[in-house]
Amino acid sequence: MPLHLKRTFSQSAISPNQDDEDHARYTRMRILSKDGAYEDEVQILRARNVKLQARVSELEYPPNCDGTHEDEVQILRARNVELQARVSELEDDMNLILNVEMDDVVKLKEDVQGYYRRYRRAQTKVVELEEVISKYEGGDRHTEYISGNTSKQDASQSELEKLETHFSKANSVTLSLGLTQTGNDATSQSTSPASVIDTVDKNATAFDKRIDNDTTFTNDSSAQSIFVSPSIPASDIITDDKQNADDSHKRFEYPEDGPDSGWFFDAFHYLNADLGPQYNALIRLWVAFERKSSFDTPHKLAGLAAAKSPTVLSFWRKNRRRPLPKVDESGLCIPEFVAELWAWWATLQPQWRTVDNDGKPLPFEDFGDDMASLNKHGKNGWLCLLVCVKWWGNGLQTLLDNEQVAQTKDWLVLVADMTKMLQRLVAQNGT
Repeated sequence: MPLHLKRTFSQSAISPNQDDEDHARYTRMRILSKDGAYEDEVQILRARNVKLQARVSELEYPPNCDGTHEDEVQILRARNVELQARVSELEDDMNLILNVEMDDVVKLKEDVQGYYRRYRRAQTKVVELEEVISKYEGGDRHTEYISGNTSKQDASQSELEKLETHFSKANSVTLSLGLTQTGNDATSQSTSPASVIDTVDKNATAFDKRIDNDTTFTNDSSAQSIFVSPSIPASDIITDDKQNADDSHKRFEYPEDGPDSGWFFDAFHYLNADLGPQYNALIRLWVAFERKSSFDTPHKLAGLAAAKSPTVLSFWRKNRRRPLPKVDESGLCIPEFVAELWAWWATLQPQWRTVDNDGKPLPFEDFGDDMASLNKHGKNGWLCLLVCVKWWGNGLQTLLDNEQVAQTKDWLVLVADMTKMLQRLVAQNGT
């Protein structure tokens, strides 16, 4: 920064106390630009420059010019050059000031992660209180102990009421985020063929509004989570594992060793959809694969090759992986997207794999040694493939019977092929 700016630009204005809760981050741009003083000075200097140009022209071509104004012309030209340099300096400084906004974006992301951590702590507390309540309500040994002593029974009953009150308060925090447990209570809810993505979208919208307004969380009845069976029953999907078929309607528990926030936390909950046992097995493998790298994410250049990736995926990544309402609501199974996904999957295969006439990888028995093209962790790795698989799987529910059967078979072929390759990667990383 030029010295003349450093003399008039206090350090306290540049770097205000970030711990001050009353400090609004988006006022920093106004503070740095001195309430538009830079723009005003640029306009004034430009106006003076125009006047000097006019004066130079007047002196260069005056009536009856006798050459007496040559010195004044040179002086004015020198001042004109100085003013041009000053305007350039001010414009460069304005560009630097505008870059400060990126720091605010980073800090806002940290705030969002803070909200996630608050939710995780509240959810953990709810589980602990449920366990305590279950001990008081369902244990025979506990019932015998209370019946043996009336005074202890009264005291225990009072303590139980306190715990239930505490549990209801803690549960309201979880409900305010639009999430509920999907255990026995979930299965007792309505099984109407609504879309799970509708509920997730409402939850995300309500959550974002609370973050923007920085208000106290309150229960929103429009953002309740429901448990919906998929339109494709598990019995209609070919499987050799009866246990997997029984678990096809179950969602995953978040891994105990998973981070409380960050890219994996967001990705897990985004991918956690009920799309059948094959999809469930693929997601479990992905969790094991990311666990090998301690749920870390490398630089984006170390991710999967982006060449020939689906267009909607490129848009999703450029949009900082935010939800896409239209895609999340009804899925994506148009022929163009399916063709792009298959083409991308084929380009990611190791050199030892061959493809058929349709450009799809052919089945094989023996693995080659090189798996580097698919050994990609983090938010730019297998997550991008699984997001496309989820979009396609959700879109299958919107198709008619014959078309749904045909596309489901194609989808299951892709899921099986990805599962086989990911199994190999997990085994390699574990050795």
